[in-house]
Amino acid sequence: MKKCKKGYTQRNIHFNRHALTNRLISYGFVECASLAYFIQYICEDSPKLSDLIYISEKLKECLKTHDNGSAWFDDLRAMQCEIENTYLTQPAA
Repeated sequence: MKKCKKGYTQRNIHFNRHALTNRLISYGFVECASLAYFIQYICEDSPKLSDLIYISEKLKECLKTHDNGSAWFDDLRAMQCEIENTYLTQPAA
């Protein structure tokens, strides 16, 4: 799995349950289904920082297991990087 580039995206990304779940459902992995369930039933509409960290780490595990470098995984890799860069750039509380 490739490492995320710092500043992977310049846009201000707002994550919500619907958007995250929609990006996960096209992948038929158990890890993605579990994450979709977590997002849909545990997270608030706008996931908290701790939720984003959990989601990012679970996406890393999924990619480590399944990613063969093909373009089919591009959105899953991008999603993980976007989430990681979001929480890494949050000001310390």
